[in-house]
Amino acid sequence: MSWFDDLLPASFNGVPFLIEGTDRESGRRLVAHEFPLRNDPSQEDLGRLPRVFSIKAYVAGDLWVLERSLLETALENSSTVGTLIHPTYGILNVWVGKIRSSETRTVGGYATIDIEFSLDGGTASPLSITDAVSTLLAGLNSLVPFLEDAYIASVGLEILSGVVATLVGNQLSNADAQFNAMAQSTVSGITSGFAANPTDSTTTASAVTAAFAAAANNVIAAQPVQPALEDPVAGVTSTQPLSADPSGGLLALASFGSTLPTQPSTAVPALGVAQAALISLIQGAALVAVLTVYAQIDWQSANQAQAAAEQLQCLLDVQVAAAADAGNFDLFRAWRAISAQARAQMAQDAQNLPSLATYSVAGVMPALALAQRLYQDGTQAPGLVALNDVPHPIFMPPTGSWLRPAA
Repeated sequence: MSWFDDLLPASFNGVPFLIEGTDRESGRRLVAHEFPLRNDPSQEDLGRLPRVFSIKAYVAGDLWVLERSLLETALENSSTVGTLIHPTYGILNVWVGKIRSSETRTVGGYATIDIEFSLDGGTASPLSITDAVSTLLAGLNSLVPFLEDAYIASVGLEILSGVVATLVGNQLSNADAQFNAMAQSTVSGITSGFAANPTDSTTTASAVTAAFAAAANNVIAAQPVQPALEDPVAGVTSTQPLSADPSGGLLALASFGSTLPTQPSTAVPALGVAQAALISLIQGAALVAVLTVYAQIDWQSANQAQAAAEQLQCLLDVQVAAAADAGNFDLFRAWRAISAQARAQMAQDAQNLPSLATYSVAGVMPALALAQRLYQDGTQAPGLVALNDVPHPIFMPPTGSWLRPAA
């Protein structure tokens, strides 16, 4: 048993490391005002100091050089708020400050990285929110060619074997049937679907990604239009609930193929390769479409945004692992970058949204009066009615749900 076994696990944006302890710095920003003929200055409180966590991260083991490189890359490339999972402080939204690395060849070799994390202050400016969305969308556009190239490289420019072409054609038909069974708002106006010659891998790859891109645009266009903000800084509480599946059915296709039987590798090895490549292509294109939609819709509450972020993270982890297992390191790095960008963008969404909470009053009361009590704003009454599915706005139940504004 080595001293490494006593260290505690932590991670930043999904990259793991070990820690021994943490220094936390905070306090108040005080300004001393001095006056003539007075011995003691007057103190003015300008608010709380930034909360800074100073951590010494350890990476050790046979792959410590690779793990150090991955952690340094994640830290150095983090230009937005990231997720620190700490063994005692829990999940923290943080910004990366100064880092300092060192390594030693003793005890088998290990590296340490001193990191300064600053706790995120919460509500971001509209400019930074827009920038996070733009960064994610730009990253998704850059990922699509890697996705197509991975499929083409796996099956070759042409699939010469008739049995392999038949398999690809059948699986394309299965996916196309599921695609066309989605909500009308998703597939409206898309006539080609996945129609492509299965012996032409280039056409197949572009047809799949184009169909999902068109579907994402349809879902975004079908979203209810939010009213103009009354206050450009604080905004207003959303009164238009999202559908049960904001992705319009795209989320289900991001898991396409999980129930398909595995092709035997002994008879025709290309069968298993072709099926795995096609599944990754369809899943990846669908996930890109879901991320495109989620980046541009208005979430009703922080609860919805957080639940969506958890779903997306699981799907992203699958794609990262699949690309690594296939040895496609370009696609692997692309998915890892998208994972970090999506996490940052969804975290910003959640921070600036109201959270779903429960109210309790003495008895039945009109929605207008309840909105005034909860929000000090009677115009929020329609939102309460919609959120609680009340048949008449005069009869709001004594206990129900409301959207607590973000702090």
